[in-house]
Amino acid sequence: MVLCWNLVRWSLARRRSRMGIGWSVHRNEGWQGQYTRLVRWHERMHSAAQSGSSDLEDFVFAFFQNCYYLRDWLLKTSTITRHDMDELFHNSHELKVCRDICNGTKHLNVTSPSFDASFSIYREYSPNEPSKHRLVVLVDNDLRDYQHNVLDLADTCLSTWRTFLHQQNE
Repeated sequence: MVLCWNLVRWSLARRRSRMGIGWSVHRNEGWQGQYTRLVRWHERMHSAAQSGSSDLEDFVFAFFQNCYYLRDWLLKTSTITRHDMDELFHNSHELKVCRDICNGTKHLNVTSPSFDASFSIYREYSPNEPSKHRLVVLVDNDLRDYQHNVLDLADTCLSTWRTFLHQQNE
């Protein structure tokens, strides 16, 4: 009897792996759902910064990961051509830094950086901030160092996506 039940479970598992287990809520809204997640992480990040929340770093990492993932969603849904996407990232210093932050916070090490595999996010003393510090990212492209307030960088990344999507009539 146990052998029969295990055979049934194996057969069902095999069928599920071929067919998928069904539609998932994360797919319901397509790339637009990923875009609205990105906007929500942006809002959470700014709220955490204004309140001095210790969650700020987590929200920053989640924002940049979701910001870069929008690229994957647009490509996987064939909404944007690879050529147009490559042009966008080629022309945007901020989205290149976003990619490196995404991959660095997801994988620990960046093996093929867009800009700087050794970027650094650090706290800078800022007495006017609720938490008395602000987060800054330092990147180096062999020519010079760039420092970005992470909130300003996030604002620019989101604005770049909005402009690009508007230009694409999406």
